[in-house]
Amino acid sequence: MQKFVINLFIFIAIIGKFSFTVASEENINQVTEPVSFADLVEPLLPTVVNIYTIKYNDEKRYKNNQLSKLVPFEEFIHFLKKFNIPLSFDLQSNPKTLSLGSGFIIDENGLIVTNHHVIVGSDEIHVKLSDNTELPAVIVGVDPQTDLALIKINHPKKLAFVSFGDSNKIRIGDAVIAIGNSLGFGNTVTTGIISSKGRDLGSGIDELVDDFLQTDAAINTGSSGGPLFNIEGKVIGVNTSIPAVAGGTNVGISFAIPSNRVENTVNELKKNGKISRGKLDIAIQENSKELSEALNIDTDYGVLVVDVKAQGAGDQAGLKRGDLIIEFNDKKVLNSRKLQLFVAESQVGDEINLTIIRDGENINLKAIVSEIIEDEQEDESESNNQHSETISTEHLLEKSDVIFTNLTEDLKNKFNLDQNNNGIFVVGLKSDDSNIKLRVGDIVLAVNQESVNDIEQFDLIYKKLQSSSKKTAILLVKRKDFSMFVVLTIK
Repeated sequence: MQKFVINLFIFIAIIGKFSFTVASEENINQVTEPVSFADLVEPLLPTVVNIYTIKYNDEKRYKNNQLSKLVPFEEFIHFLKKFNIPLSFDLQSNPKTLSLGSGFIIDENGLIVTNHHVIVGSDEIHVKLSDNTELPAVIVGVDPQTDLALIKINHPKKLAFVSFGDSNKIRIGDAVIAIGNSLGFGNTVTTGIISSKGRDLGSGIDELVDDFLQTDAAINTGSSGGPLFNIEGKVIGVNTSIPAVAGGTNVGISFAIPSNRVENTVNELKKNGKISRGKLDIAIQENSKELSEALNIDTDYGVLVVDVKAQGAGDQAGLKRGDLIIEFNDKKVLNSRKLQLFVAESQVGDEINLTIIRDGENINLKAIVSEIIEDEQEDESESNNQHSETISTEHLLEKSDVIFTNLTEDLKNKFNLDQNNNGIFVVGLKSDDSNIKLRVGDIVLAVNQESVNDIEQFDLIYKKLQSSSKKTAILLVKRKDFSMFVVLTIK
């Protein structure tokens, strides 16, 4: 009996060990089994399109698109690749440029989202579907400031399309899928993760996207305008750029415009064909340590109001020159770019709350956002020498290596200045010191918020600052159509 019990325990132990071993192997197989995106990607492929645009040397000569009829797109690209010919050339019998990009269909009737830079300046826009059907496209609307465009094709059948996801919910580390016309190879699928969020690429003052998604999914030239999907098959971004150091190829860092911003822009383009943005009718500049000290402000962030348009939105709200804006609808205004973005994202007619610092006190103001009307910018091609050659050597004042003169009627006429301008004119600089922020042609309107009308008055103020051992003065300067505060070192 004892021997039977011992054998039974041995048998149970062997069975248990075998079961454990089998279970472990099963677990290992489950863990190491490759993950496939095939089921997710398959229905998405028909929604992504290849875009190519043509810009002709002679628009009239190629009005009927003769080249496209003679040389099909696929054969044309194959020829260029075969002989390593760049996709930009200037021959009498060929288009001037041919550009490649991507896009994605957002409704069954053929509305397509892409980048503005993919189609800008083109004479013709052509869309190639996943079944190799090629169709011409027309522009519904564009928004250069977010680099987005909405185009449309006409197709006899209802098209497969995708919808937008919530880019605010995407997290760093989430898996993503990019599909696009990478390097001219259509329907290229790559995967990766969200590497970072909220990237501000600082492309320029007109760039109104400061929250790019960063991904390591391979995105190359030709992928611009293509979609970035989450693992639910929703568009959470529009692939738009890669670092310049990449030379047009992927190095594991790419950027996409977040879908929430894209969806809002696309909806307005669909409705109005353009984007209407707001303004406060004020001129602003960055705060600095020198400006804060001179204006008795103990805050190292915010933006300074340097000019307020009469009867404009800011004027009606009660904003004044010298105010420091520190909050916009309870959001911190870190710099001029942030304020610009906050205002641009507001709807025309919205009432917004501003928190400002004036004379050391916090003040809350309410403003109604007005609509931007685009104006042509003036050409700034005049040189310093041109200014100095037309100025008489009489009635000049030199202070801190800057030469000033009175703003006479003759001077206003010579430089097409507003006859209502008062102040003194910067006629020359005696030093190329980078610390001198004034430029030839500037009009100094005030010193430490005290208006100045002539060089005699300016000289008295300057000497007074010298006697009080002041090291700097804050000048209110008008430069072209803009006003700003400039720090002048007292010597």
